[in-house]
Amino acid sequence: MAVELTAVQKARKVQFANRRWFDDHLDELIAKYPGQVIAVHGDNVVAISSSNALRPEVQYREVVEQVQGKYDLDEVMITMVNREPVWNVWFPKKAE
Repeated sequence: MAVELTAVQKARKVQFANRRWFDDHLDELIAKYPGQVIAVHGDNVVAISSSNALRPEVQYREVVEQVQGKYDLDEVMITMVNREPVWNVWFPKKAE
């Protein structure tokens, strides 16, 4: 008997897959988007900030605006491309 996943469990499963993909492709992402904020969904980069010269919060806002309405925000990983550990991977919340 298969157990049905809740919406939160499904979103979490997608997020873990996004993170694995990001980790597996980090070298090529750093070569292409150093210091920029990107959105990852379904084994793809689906949004990119316009410049790494912008403050991180501005870059995050830019990327959120690019993905809103196109993807379920619970299933998009938004993070800065950097070799340093990223402690604040941001998972945007849906508008209530």
